[in-house]
Amino acid sequence: MSGTGNEKKEKVEQGGGSGTCHLTLRRSIANIRAIQDELHQINARAEEEALKLEHKYNVRRKPVYVRRNKVITSIRGFWLATFCNHPILGTLLTEEDQKILKNMVSLDVEEADNVKSGFSISFSFSPNLYFEDEKLTKRYWFDDDGYLSVVCKPINWKEGKGTFDGCFSPDKGGKPSHTFKRCSFFCWFSEAVRFDGEVDEIANILRGDMWPNPLQYFPKKDDAVELHMQQESEEDSKTEEVTGGGNEADDEEEDENNETEEEESEDRHVANDKDSGADDNKVDIEEYHAEHEVVDDEFDEGYSAEDDENDDFTVIC
Repeated sequence: MSGTGNEKKEKVEQGGGSGTCHLTLRRSIANIRAIQDELHQINARAEEEALKLEHKYNVRRKPVYVRRNKVITSIRGFWLATFCNHPILGTLLTEEDQKILKNMVSLDVEEADNVKSGFSISFSFSPNLYFEDEKLTKRYWFDDDGYLSVVCKPINWKEGKGTFDGCFSPDKGGKPSHTFKRCSFFCWFSEAVRFDGEVDEIANILRGDMWPNPLQYFPKKDDAVELHMQQESEEDSKTEEVTGGGNEADDEEEDENNETEEEESEDRHVANDKDSGADDNKVDIEEYHAEHEVVDDEFDEGYSAEDDENDDFTVIC
């Protein structure tokens, strides 16, 4: 009997110990939860302050980016070179894309006042043969619940240019006249639907990698010099092609002017010869008259009416 009583006592003691452990555990978890709530509040305030700070420095960066873009415009083909040299973006470019990017003059990323609300990415172009738009823009916006909306405007392609269903370039009849080996990079501007609710990889690269420092992907010194010389050569060739016809026209006009001058010179020589001949004739006639005046004077001095009557004239018909 005593043994049975001791066993019951041990079981009660063990049960009491288990209850104490559970109580201690619950109190510890509650304390941790309270600490986590406190940390959450601190992190929320830190994030709010960080967003304000980020916005503050975005405002400060903006004029610097503008100055950078102005300098970049002095380097022909800068954005084409940087895009081609990027390890990911370079693999997305078709041959047609590279021709289009030759006309790109600036890349801009604009953050919303509330950085969490979203951003926009814009490509600016000089007048070109491919589309009417001077700027292509794609916007990413998040609502209060974190839902992503993507807004983009279709590219206003010129006739016979651009992509059709992402992979074709239509001819005048609307039928595909050229097939790309892969989808054009510029199809990205038409992709407005994101099923996963995440910002796409291209946007993340442009916003977080290319935009902050594009110079890291520009060719190194020797390659840059070679690129510049190649562009200069291309520009010279284009200039010669454009001005070649004009030079030929100028040469033809110059030849015509020379021929006209030669004809006028010949006419002047002929006229001078005629004038000179007339003067020579005039001198001869005067000399002739001078000689004959002497003869006539002599004849007049020995002439008399009686001689007229005495002379017999033979008329020769």
